[in-house]
Order: sequence, then C-alpha cells, then structure tokens
Amino acid sequence: MAEKEYLVLLGLVSWQDAQTISGGLTEGFRVVGIANSAAELQERAEQIEPDVVLFSPRLPGMTGELIHQLLHREGGKPIAAIGIFPPGGRDEADRYYGFDMGGHLYEPVDASTLTELARLIPEVVFKAKQLRQSRDYIPLPRDLRAEMQASGWRKRGIAFWGIGGGVGKSSLALNVAAALGILGQRPTLLLDLDMSRGALASYQGVRDRSKNIFPLVSLLTAEYNRQGRAACTPDLLRRYTERLGGKLDLLPGVAEPQIAGLPEFVEDAARTQAIIESILDVALKQWDFVVIDLGPDVNHPVHFAALQWAEDVFTIIRPNISDVDSTAKVIPALRRAFGQSYGKFHLVVNQWSEEAGISLKDVISIITDMPLEMTIPWDPKATYLLNRQAFLVLQDEIGPAADAIVTLAAGLFPPLKPIWERRGGHIGGQGKVKSRRVKRRKERKGWFGKVLRGEA
Repeated sequence: MAEKEYLVLLGLVSWQDAQTISGGLTEGFRVVGIANSAAELQERAEQIEPDVVLFSPRLPGMTGELIHQLLHREGGKPIAAIGIFPPGGRDEADRYYGFDMGGHLYEPVDASTLTELARLIPEVVFKAKQLRQSRDYIPLPRDLRAEMQASGWRKRGIAFWGIGGGVGKSSLALNVAAALGILGQRPTLLLDLDMSRGALASYQGVRDRSKNIFPLVSLLTAEYNRQGRAACTPDLLRRYTERLGGKLDLLPGVAEPQIAGLPEFVEDAARTQAIIESILDVALKQWDFVVIDLGPDVNHPVHFAALQWAEDVFTIIRPNISDVDSTAKVIPALRRAFGQSYGKFHLVVNQWSEEAGISLKDVISIITDMPLEMTIPWDPKATYLLNRQAFLVLQDEIGPAADAIVTLAAGLFPPLKPIWERRGGHIGGQGKVKSRRVKRRKERKGWFGKVLRGEA
C-alpha cells in the first residue's frame, strides 16, 4: 500500500474524461468528488480539502483567481492545481501559471495521461507545501509577488501603548498581527506584555494558561540570579507560544493581574529590563514581525523595557478629552526618557467618529508634540468579534475600520496592499510608518522611573 493517499477533486467538462481518471488512477490516489462548475469546485474544495484539483479551463466560471485562492487559503492547507488543456493551449496554460498552477497536461485523456498524473500529483503537492512554508512566501500571484518582493521591507518590532485603559490597544495589536501573520503570511509573534491584564489569550480562546510570559520570565530570572545574565533561546521562547493561524503565534500575558507585581517583574528593574530585551531580541531573530501589546503604566519595568526596545510605538487614544489630556501631559516625560528615539511614537485615534464631540483639530491642538499617524473609525462589530474570538481583518465584509487597520499594517509590510485590495479592501495611504531606524537607549538601573516622574 502507498505511504500516502492523495485526495483528488475533478473539475472537468467531459464526463468521459472524469470517468477515465476516476477509474484509472493507480493505488495511492483517490478521487473524492466531481464538480460541474468553478463555483462548485471551490465549494467542494473548501469542504473536502483535497490535496489537488484537476481542472479544465473550459469549466464554467473557471479563472486563474480560483487557482490562486485554493493554493493560498487562509487558515487551511494549500490545495495544488493541475490543468488539463486542449491541444495547443500553451498560452492559456501560461496565464494559469501566473496564478500558481502547479502543472498541466493536454487532452485527450488516455492511459499516458494517467501515468503522467501519477508522477505529477505528488510533485505539485510537495511544491505547494514548500511554497507556503518558505520564509519568502507572499500570498500573491507570481507577477505581483516578484514586484512586491522587490519593493523593500524589513523585520521590525512594534508596540501598541496608550496612557488610557480600554482604548483598544489589544484589539489593534491583535488585528495588525493577524494582517501581517495571516493575510501577509509573514512569521509574526504577538506578545501580550500588558501587566495590567493578559487579555489576548481570552480574546483568542487559548485554553492552556500555563503558556504565558510569567513562567518564561521566572526561568530567565533564576538564570540571571545564578549567572548575572539571562539569554533567552529560540526553543525556550517557542515553548510558551501558541499558533493562532497562518504564521501568527502568540506569547500570552499574565494569567492573573496580581502576578505582574511579583518580584520576578518588579524587584530589580535592571534585571527585568535585561530579561525582556533578551526575549524580544530572540523573537525578532525568529519572526519577521514582533507585535507587542502593552499596558498603560510606563513605570512598570516590563512596559518601559518594551517601549525602549520597539522601533515603532503606536500611542492609542480614543476621541475622549480625558485620553487626549492624559497623553499630552505624559509627552514631556517621554521626551526626557527617550531623547532622540522619541520620534518612534506615532499617535493613533481609535474608535474615531465625527459624532464624538471632539474634532481632530481639537486633538492636535492639545497633543502638539506627537504627529497624528491615522484614525481608526468606530466599528460596532469590533467588540462583538473580540467576544467571538475572531479577527476584524479576516471577515468577508470589509468596513472602514478594517481598511484602516490593514493600512497601518501595510505601512510595515507593503505587499499587504495588493493582498488586501484583491479581497475587496481599500488601502487609504494614512498608515505609512516611518522607515528610518530609531536609536534605542540603554538606561541605568532605576533612572527611568525618576525621569518619568520628573525627578531627573
């Protein structure tokens, strides 16, 4: 018996061809369905998840876009495609190759076709898996993929922070990470370093609460106390992460709020900062993007260490006069603490609505020293989807808030623009993030608290 049985779905216009293939494929292959239209082929492929589809370009409604969608499915295994073309259909085959068709044969379907399929099917299935697992993988057709790979982007760590509670930091971090790791298929690590609460595990239904930042920091604290230093390793970090989908992983936050006040986090600020930096440095070597969700207290050593380390910090406020005033008042302390690297702070107004009673002009007249990066419109579905453990940016119905969030993510990874637009979304251009590198400052033990309190 063959080691693997390949599941095959047929989408052919000739009943005789379908019967020849169904009855003639050798052991190790099983035809699991026959579709009579492109819509039916797509529906059955999503339901059955075959390894490969065999299709005719003359199948009603058949397009290269369907081939592309099956290969680049979000949250599911790749489904490879082999086309069976009329004689002399090389030009048409080339068009389908532009949408990542795995291989092709020509009519008529006979014994030689069956022999070639037995050779070709394992090959195209293997190549499909290789493509999806490649670090250079971008879920775009070949021509756009080459163009986007040449457009330039680089690995980076970003943080979502805001002085107010309930402003949407976790929701935005979660959805930007999903845009990068699931839509963009870039290896992305989402870290819940919010020491006020570890919300992301609940938002994503992570049941194993033993996997979180606390046991990881505890192990590294013990090492630091023995050796005077702590070096997080890739294997150790991955031991505490959970896969959320695509190439997106989560390092959950503290399981209970009181844990944030334990000695491992607050006893020695310099030690905590060194440990958090070690974790983040290893993360950026293993993942292309590191997205950090932070709590509002800048004086907590974990928060401050992450703010220092991040290359971009999205400062989140609501159109709320209290959020605006509080953020304006903390800016002088941020300037003193971060010096030249203060330019990495970007202001984002979340849950924006013209009916909020405050205008953007009012906002920038109060927060005068942090340029407005963009606004995220209010969306009534945002809270519902969090409670349903779903991503706003992965919904079929695309609204202005999802557009704005992906625009923000596309500033970090430009290939998201064509990916999003192919889904029917719109990139507004307001989410362009500064591409320059920002110098990270190393602070002496205890100094940062004095700076933020205005004592230095």
